Amino acid sequence: MQKGAVDVVWNDYTISLNLGVFLLGLTVFTLVAVALFRMIGAIVSTPQTLARKRRERARTKGFKSLTRGFVAIAAGDAKRATQLAKEVRQLLPDERGLPLLLEAQAARLRGEEGTARLSFEKLLEDKDAAFFGIRGLLKSSLDEGDAAKALGYALTALEQNPKQPWILKSVYDLELQNQRWTDAMGTLARIKKAKAMDEAQIQKDEVALLLLFAEQEQIAGNDQAALKKIEQAVKIDPLFVPAVVRMAERHLANNKTGKVAALIERAWKVHPHPDLAVLWDRIAPAPKASDPLRRVRWFEKLVALNPDSADGHIAAAKIAMESNLNGEARTHLVMAENLRPSAQVYRLRANLEEEATHNAVLVRELLDKAAGAVPDPVWYCTRTGHIYERWSPVAQPHGSFNTIEWGSPLDGLYARQEPVLSGWKDPLLIEHA
Repeated sequence: MQKGAVDVVWNDYTISLNLGVFLLGLTVFTLVAVALFRMIGAIVSTPQTLARKRRERARTKGFKSLTRGFVAIAAGDAKRATQLAKEVRQLLPDERGLPLLLEAQAARLRGEEGTARLSFEKLLEDKDAAFFGIRGLLKSSLDEGDAAKALGYALTALEQNPKQPWILKSVYDLELQNQRWTDAMGTLARIKKAKAMDEAQIQKDEVALLLLFAEQEQIAGNDQAALKKIEQAVKIDPLFVPAVVRMAERHLANNKTGKVAALIERAWKVHPHPDLAVLWDRIAPAPKASDPLRRVRWFEKLVALNPDSADGHIAAAKIAMESNLNGEARTHLVMAENLRPSAQVYRLRANLEEEATHNAVLVRELLDKAAGAVPDPVWYCTRTGHIYERWSPVAQPHGSFNTIEWGSPLDGLYARQEPVLSGWKDPLLIEHA
């Protein structure tokens, strides 16, 4: 143990202390000073501490209310959601993101779209929650029927989330609604790359857009550009009847009957259609008095490509009737009846029997069957049921894109077009039916 002393000299006074005693005293003094300092600090900071704890309690309560608010939204309780939204605003006055979203959704639930829109617009100022604002404004614009404004919001959403499939699909649908066809084709290419849509539908839309562009080029007098678009469409889908018909008509204009026959034969094997039969007749060999079966044999060649097609037998029967070959006509009509007992088949049979046998009883029986038979296929809009003489990429007057199909509008309910945003269901956002 080391020994020593500490001398403290102050004016005329001298204090001599043992080293151990001095160190002990110094330690005690330091501890007392520190304790006193802390006590004073605690007393001084008490108001701030209490305020901070109040803020923390309010924040905790605020986020609990926020959670309960979204539960009320999901449950469809507008009154409860509104009360909790007000409570959250009082408890979390500095928060903008989720409290604003809750306020907007509560307003939507009350049916106050104007109030909801204001909250969604405020959300745009919060970079972390801006996407909720964009989507809310997009939905509001759609509900108001403003497709142009909705497209603007959708494009903004796509800029922020360029790989989101539902956003790509929403932009595409809105571009179609706004008839921005070129933009839609570009977006469709992105959808194809992202595999955000059914492949068959993508191909169908590609062909429809190309044929639409061909029509536009034709109207503008750009025949070569129109032809290239049609060729692209046929290359993508050589079995799509409207594309085949347009391509065949081009070849007919240039007397290229061989190419017309090749187009029809390829499509007929898979998709036999009356429009193709009309073209087939246009390239038929000229009739000869010495060979009355010449045209009938030409159509029997078409029938042979797809023997199970009622349309082929109907086309052959019509030609046979025109050539007064009643036996051949009757044979084909019976075959057609077995394949598809439609109103058209029974009417043709009635006409044949009236001309050939004058059997009034049989004619009446066939006409009665025609009245109750399956309707003949037609071009019709799957959204409205409107019937058209010819396929078109846009169904007028309502302007829906690529909704005209071949079939019967009475087969069932029309295909309901899925609304924009249908691909992403978010419990935080209210969707109006």
